[in-house]
Amino acid sequence: MTTTCDSRPLSDLINALPGIVFYCLDPHGRTMRYLSEGCLQLTGYKHEELTKSGPLSYASLIHSEDRCRVQQVTKAAIEDRQPYSLEYRICTKTGQERWLWEQGQVIGDSSGHLGLTGLITDITAIKEKQARLQRDALYDPLTALPNRSLFMDRLKHLVQHSQREHKYQFAVLFLDLDRFKVINDSLGHGMGDQLLIAVAQKLQKLLRPGDTVARLGGDEFTMLVNDVATRAEVVLICDRILKEMAIPYLVEGRSVFSTTSIGIALSSERYSQPEELLRDADIALYYAKASGKACYALFDTAMHLKAVARLDLETDLRQAIANQELQLNYQPISSLETGNIEGFEALVSWQHPQQGHVGPDAFLPVAEETGLIVPLGHWVLKEACMKLRQWQQTFPHAHSYFITVNLSSRELCHPDLVRHIQAVLSETQLTAHCLKLEITESTILDKSEFVLTRLAELQQLGIQLCIDDFGTGYSSLSYLQSFPINFLKVDRSFIHQLETKENLEIVRTILHLAETLDLEVVAEGVETINQLLQLRALNCQHGQGYFLARPLADAQIELLLEKEERWYENSGCTVSLPQLMIDRPSGQSQILLAGRTTWTIGRASNNDIVLPDRMVSRNHAMLLQLLRTGNFYFVDLWSRNGSFLNGQRISTPQLLKDSDRIQVGKTELEFRLAPSVPNYKLQHLAAKSVLLIQTSHTQGDIWQHLLTAQGIEVLWQMADIQVVPTLEQLKVCEEHLPDLLILDLTTLEPNADVFLDWYRPHADLPLILTHAPENKPEAGIKDLMPSHLVEIVSHFPDHDLLPHQADITAKLKGALKLLDYTFIDDLVLDKQLRHLQTVLHNRTLH
Repeated sequence: MTTTCDSRPLSDLINALPGIVFYCLDPHGRTMRYLSEGCLQLTGYKHEELTKSGPLSYASLIHSEDRCRVQQVTKAAIEDRQPYSLEYRICTKTGQERWLWEQGQVIGDSSGHLGLTGLITDITAIKEKQARLQRDALYDPLTALPNRSLFMDRLKHLVQHSQREHKYQFAVLFLDLDRFKVINDSLGHGMGDQLLIAVAQKLQKLLRPGDTVARLGGDEFTMLVNDVATRAEVVLICDRILKEMAIPYLVEGRSVFSTTSIGIALSSERYSQPEELLRDADIALYYAKASGKACYALFDTAMHLKAVARLDLETDLRQAIANQELQLNYQPISSLETGNIEGFEALVSWQHPQQGHVGPDAFLPVAEETGLIVPLGHWVLKEACMKLRQWQQTFPHAHSYFITVNLSSRELCHPDLVRHIQAVLSETQLTAHCLKLEITESTILDKSEFVLTRLAELQQLGIQLCIDDFGTGYSSLSYLQSFPINFLKVDRSFIHQLETKENLEIVRTILHLAETLDLEVVAEGVETINQLLQLRALNCQHGQGYFLARPLADAQIELLLEKEERWYENSGCTVSLPQLMIDRPSGQSQILLAGRTTWTIGRASNNDIVLPDRMVSRNHAMLLQLLRTGNFYFVDLWSRNGSFLNGQRISTPQLLKDSDRIQVGKTELEFRLAPSVPNYKLQHLAAKSVLLIQTSHTQGDIWQHLLTAQGIEVLWQMADIQVVPTLEQLKVCEEHLPDLLILDLTTLEPNADVFLDWYRPHADLPLILTHAPENKPEAGIKDLMPSHLVEIVSHFPDHDLLPHQADITAKLKGALKLLDYTFIDDLVLDKQLRHLQTVLHNRTLH
């Protein structure tokens, strides 16, 4: 049995093929004798409409720009009798443009006429994909601007053109958005992308015909400014760009501000490669940003030399860090009140093998940009902590010293920072609170949420945190309240110009703000005695600067600490105990300037020296002592009527000399230098005051020296005045009554009843009555006193004190007890008595 297969007609097979099978006997006119049914899908026309008998011809569908080329290819194929292929476009019945690929061959009919037959297929999708690939290769997908490749290609053509036409000139502008990273991080990448699109649109509107703007990536844009005559023309274009770019953008309903910095490179004969022009424009951009941003910089050859030197510096710095060629210096941070060292700031320095000393301002920015700051910072932290711990173990008085280390933005953001610090503290055995880390205001604001978390982690370790260069950045009360900060470091620019009213008010405001927020303040850059005294007058606690101490190598610091230790241990040195004589309505009073380092003068009741003078401001002036030198200074506190020294109005702190006359308002004061006495330990407590009235100079001297050695202020009045009128005058003048009265019994005679009447309402005022051994008080006199705060003691011996040291100590302790002041240094007391013994002996000889 034979099996047969049904054969499909040839026409069915042809019509089933994708595309169009064609037969044409008129190659030049493209008159089709046959078109398969795929014609409808491809062109929108039925095949009958495009064949010889139809109203249209297939040739009329071919794009006008492609017809000539199609005719040339088909004509050549017939002449050579060779197969051919070509691509061209047609316009469909619906007006759509399509790309077709035609491949065919030459055939002849029975009459010898030559024609064409072949297959036409749709390649529109392939062409569109190729176009997308080509566009992606040459255009930025976000902004649709030319990308780096296309920009460099156009720049290459302009460079070649300028080499042929030497008078032709153009410019390359390199643009970068200022603080775009802050916007991107704070508002989100979506908002950042919308801002970039808005910037691109604005730049396109600023283009002149023939110019090109491109996006290289990130927030970097470039412009080709074609055919410029002079530099001034380029500058005008840049001015227009800066002005327009400073206008805020409206992005998703929000106003966003972002200025632009521009680097300019002008074409010249020395440029042979497009990369050179772009490089120099980029270098100029770096200088524009360094100049404060929102400006432009024009490239010159000096910039290139500096850029090369910067690259060399980076290479050398890498080697220096790897080979540990850097070294640390340490600048002391001192108490402005006592002058004592409290800690150090670690400052890195570099002794370059060829260039010599390279300052940190030169290499630290390079380290920050390149990421070298991280290994460098690790080394600085470990070295500084190790050195401080070594000093603490060697010098007992240094156990509370701290070390300050600067922390850069890149270091703060490093994921291993906390772990690394923990490892360093563990390895060096340094207590965490002895380490202070300094960060800048800009670091805090750039990544506020992240920084808040990171600083909290550091504070949990016990580390103290300090804002460096405070006042120069975006000083804000909100971040000071939010972030765990312990210290503020006032920038040196304010300290250098402290004599100006503006800077003085800025520093005063910073100190007041710090006091309100319970922060401590370090003044940076203290370089003169006047700056130190002004800061003391403003109640600034800590200072750092060349006047106090320069940065020193570790060996020099050790010599300094040895000197400090000897100063602490030396109890045989002497200091002067000056007096301030005040002419009051109640008579002349004396204040011994001891027991503290500052004395405020004014009309307010909280001043140390109260002057009830209407010409005196509430806080008028101040006396300051520098402990290391013992010198006293007179400082006007910016009073309304001013302060005068020896008849001259003062505007800056003045060194006081013996017998200097001070005038505050209408009140006259005299500064007197007393003879030196053995050194005593200053008590940093609220000073107590004693009104001392004795009939004997010797008794007055002994009481005065004993009390002032304990840091107590003595108002010494001789017995030729009346007690009650003196006390009443003090009340009338709105001055505080003294904390203790030490009166000779003979001063109450013969009007003891008058004093008792005055004393009864003031029974909370402690009282010591002294008497000569031969003049014992009447029995029961103490019972007449209405207070338990009354002691009756005999006079001290007039000559030989040392045999009676126990009795003298008991009397002094009794006085201190009445003052709620229990401290007494037996060693100091012994030295005082020996000194007094000498004074009394000399007085007897005279």
